[in-house]
Amino acid sequence: MFLGIGLGSTNKLGLPGEKDLANVIDAVEYIAELRQAKDLARLPVGRRVVVIGGGMTAVDAAVQSKRLGAEVVTIVYRRGVEQMKASAFERELAQTNGVVIRPWAQPIAIEGHGETASGVLFERTRERTASWSARAAPSASRPTWVFTAIGQKADGATLGGIA
Repeated sequence: MFLGIGLGSTNKLGLPGEKDLANVIDAVEYIAELRQAKDLARLPVGRRVVVIGGGMTAVDAAVQSKRLGAEVVTIVYRRGVEQMKASAFERELAQTNGVVIRPWAQPIAIEGHGETASGVLFERTRERTASWSARAAPSASRPTWVFTAIGQKADGATLGGIA
């Protein structure tokens, strides 16, 4: 017998604002919501989307956001493109759908405007020392969205604490 229950939990960035700002979204949860949606036209999407991570979930969240109408979508990964867990096919799919991939950067702060994220500040992780940011003017109707897609882990509560 095989019982496949999934990992049950996702990794967190551990940055201030990650839990408090309404538009900092767990990509796994968003993709699950998207897959269950009866009408994709009613599914909300940010005007500008920043996806933090380099795996298949990051690419899925980025491509779907672009297809749902996001104007600018950027995947940011802390290592090089070659080290991304997303396959070469998936990376190409993202780029052909208008997604920008920015390697060698890690988030150091999520900036907020009221209760929503207005951008993410990144630090270069290789050769460059200058920081850069992905910012947008906040918009009440379609703000900047920040997806976190930095991996999954076993949830100790699943199956009565066996993980």
